[in-house]
Amino acid sequence: MTATWRVELADLRTDRTLADVEATGVEFDRLIGRPGSLSCTLVIPDPVTADLVRPCEPQRTAMYVYRGDRDIWWAGIMWRRTIERPRRGPHMVRLQAASFESYLYRQVPLFIGDSETFVDMDRFDVVRYLVNRVQAEPGGDLGITVDATLSGTLITVAWPWNNGTSYGAAIDQIADVEGGFEYGIDTYHDSSGDRVRHMRLGSPRLGRVEAEHELSDPGNLLTWTWDEDGTRGGTSFRCRGGGVPVGNETRPASHDDGTVYEPAQDYLDAGWPLVDVVRDYSDITDGATLRALARAEMSRSSGSVATPSVTVRLSETDVTPQHLGDTVRIRISDSWWTPALDISRRMIGFKVRPPERGQSDESMEIYLEGID
Repeated sequence: MTATWRVELADLRTDRTLADVEATGVEFDRLIGRPGSLSCTLVIPDPVTADLVRPCEPQRTAMYVYRGDRDIWWAGIMWRRTIERPRRGPHMVRLQAASFESYLYRQVPLFIGDSETFVDMDRFDVVRYLVNRVQAEPGGDLGITVDATLSGTLITVAWPWNNGTSYGAAIDQIADVEGGFEYGIDTYHDSSGDRVRHMRLGSPRLGRVEAEHELSDPGNLLTWTWDEDGTRGGTSFRCRGGGVPVGNETRPASHDDGTVYEPAQDYLDAGWPLVDVVRDYSDITDGATLRALARAEMSRSSGSVATPSVTVRLSETDVTPQHLGDTVRIRISDSWWTPALDISRRMIGFKVRPPERGQSDESMEIYLEGID
């Protein structure tokens, strides 16, 4: 039997429910490493519905997508609302939202003094400080709690005062280095029935390796896509930091040649061409940090990067949004894969289009970790 899907709108700061509505054209996704998105349309057939939806304004409204009574499959912040009066039919309200991680990118720290410096501090302690710092600002408390675990890695990092770096970008900088970490904000009901917004931290990754979900064709796997992209990868990885300008380059104060360079030597030796991947980090001057960033980029983007995705029947799989980061075993036996494909990869994201009223096909597109 197909589950019931619904969208609930609530006040962002108090989480007080404002409207529980039926939406059409619902589509949402989540990805490790960036905020997820949601789009949908509300049909406004009468003044009563209009009165419910009218106070639900962008920037101050939380959105929740439920599958069944209590299972939250997506949660985030409404950032855009478009109200339409067509020539015929009722009013339409089109909504666009991003998951709660997006809030961290809309807040810029204003630290007291020349810079905010952390010396030999565990990475997760820095993350907790930043998340608590943004929520300590007037109007900034969204009730987001953070894992109490430690990463086991000490870092020294500094952000200049008012340099424009958002809290989200600051967290990304310390997450993206070699041997970094992953995070995501999950939303669920606790034992008392209250909604909880909780940031999950994983070092070096989220998810459970031992939790291997089975997907197969023939079986519960409906379609698959294998996207191979040579423009996303390379064989030479350069990270440029902030410092004294030299021509069109910038020279990090702690690195003489102005750029940290890491070649993917195994690929070059195997006959791959020289293809540069260049990343700029204007507020980083430490050579060791830049080198760790370059090595991390090399580990995930050497050569041509293949990004598989599969679509599965929701009724025939145990995969849910809480399994982001878990290992998925894919087995495919068809005319393309000879011999049959049998691989295990991490689930790094998903997209869902809930069925419209009268439809019964519930499916989920799962994005798997890239393969070089």
